Amino acid sequence: MDLLALSVILVAFCFQCTWQEVSSWADRDSWNYLSLRYGIWHKPAPTIMAALRDGYVRKNNNCKTRNHIGFLYHRHGDTISMPIYDSNGRIAGIQSSIPGNMWGYNSQNKTISLPPPNLIPPFLHGSQNSRGIPWYTLTAYFKHPRLICNPTDTKARRGRGLFIQMGLNAESEYMEIPLHSKDLSPHWVKGTCMPQMGMHYFMNLSRDMPCENLYPVFLMYNTEGQLGAFGWSFQGNPSQRNIPGDMSWFKLEPTFYPFLFGSTQLPKCMHYEKFRVSGMHIWLRDPNTMLCTAATVPVTRPTTTTVATSRTQATVDIAIESQEPISLSDSLTPNLCVIMLTILMLVL
Repeated sequence: MDLLALSVILVAFCFQCTWQEVSSWADRDSWNYLSLRYGIWHKPAPTIMAALRDGYVRKNNNCKTRNHIGFLYHRHGDTISMPIYDSNGRIAGIQSSIPGNMWGYNSQNKTISLPPPNLIPPFLHGSQNSRGIPWYTLTAYFKHPRLICNPTDTKARRGRGLFIQMGLNAESEYMEIPLHSKDLSPHWVKGTCMPQMGMHYFMNLSRDMPCENLYPVFLMYNTEGQLGAFGWSFQGNPSQRNIPGDMSWFKLEPTFYPFLFGSTQLPKCMHYEKFRVSGMHIWLRDPNTMLCTAATVPVTRPTTTTVATSRTQATVDIAIESQEPISLSDSLTPNLCVIMLTILMLVL
């Protein structure tokens, strides 16, 4: 075999190895389970191809936009659950929108417009509908935002995660959620633990909290302290479409507060008869693993890494769970390709 033919075969071999490595990265960047509940149980399509088969339509052609990063899809005018896919066509996040024409109440039970300005971000200004009503978005990513449009970015931490967009530049303006409850800041306050949901955590929730400060993001951890779900919760009562099988926000009246919040941690204004909380739960793990009593779960092997964000420097635990062993093509083969190509160049 002449050297030219050998070089062609070697280049093709190395391309295959590199593609396998990128594919393995994508697998490790994904959560094993993703489902939502708001009126009905819903599992977002894991890939763009599956989303298209389910009737979803792409909203943007450029991976990087003013309001989010990645390719946003929607179906039948639904603004509650709009999946986001990365450049490899895998689900990488979710965005929800609420109308900007709702009214709520402050600590004195006086009427205010929603969302309150102090909750922007994580609420971000979206687009306007055909009637000129502005929309506000909440956006979460399931891996580092820098990897969504550029899966080979070497500056971003790999592995699954949860990142809440906090500005127009999603690659640098985000809040990274700890994967373990022990790494939460004191601002996250324990709520109620519910089977299939886990232990709820709310931002700065207390009896002295002004009701206009009800933070729209909450977290849920299992009995091992592992992040397993999160959700949106906000003041307001968005209108619903009366379509059978359609998705809807959960509506939380004061009588149902104990299912989420601790009984002694709510401000008096949240018990005002007209005060309403709406929201949605988003699971990253199987709900059957989100228990509130001691349970036998696979032992994880935590490794600690320091991740820099645009706002803070935080140390978090990355839980390695039942991942496939790294194959030869993931670890040794790319380096072998470099050596072989170097030898071939010297021979030529």
